[in-house]
Amino acid sequence: MPFAHIRPAMQTDISLFTTYEGSVSHPYIGAWPEAVHKKNMADQAFHYLIAADHEGQAIGYAILKETDSVRMEFLRIAMTKPNTGGGQPFMKAVLAYIQDKCDQNTVWLDVYEANKRARHVYEKLGFHVTHTEDAPTTAPKEFGQLVFMEKDLA
Repeated sequence: MPFAHIRPAMQTDISLFTTYEGSVSHPYIGAWPEAVHKKNMADQAFHYLIAADHEGQAIGYAILKETDSVRMEFLRIAMTKPNTGGGQPFMKAVLAYIQDKCDQNTVWLDVYEANKRARHVYEKLGFHVTHTEDAPTTAPKEFGQLVFMEKDLA
């Protein structure tokens, strides 16, 4: 089930998000209720993207938010089957989408310190650490601090 392309998400894709957010296979991704996803999808500042395989089946998703006139926040990226090699090509496609379709020239994200696999991928794609902050008190202590990273697209 290799990654083939991205497409905009539709309301019918919301069950994909709610299935994986906060699941055992995606412990670092917080869970938003369906109503939040519906509200966000109606807001032009949010970009919901689906990773599709060659048959057009959804195999992952990304959620972006324009935070100001030059910066885009990478809120979520999740693959239905982590560690199968689709995440990095999907993220590259999302970064290309931002460059092609949006006016932002900087992408930023935060990632838990303990999420070493994700941090490695982000660094490999050119993100650099800007600072760290204490994680929310609701996060498990073993997740560590939030590491903020950004990538210049200009």
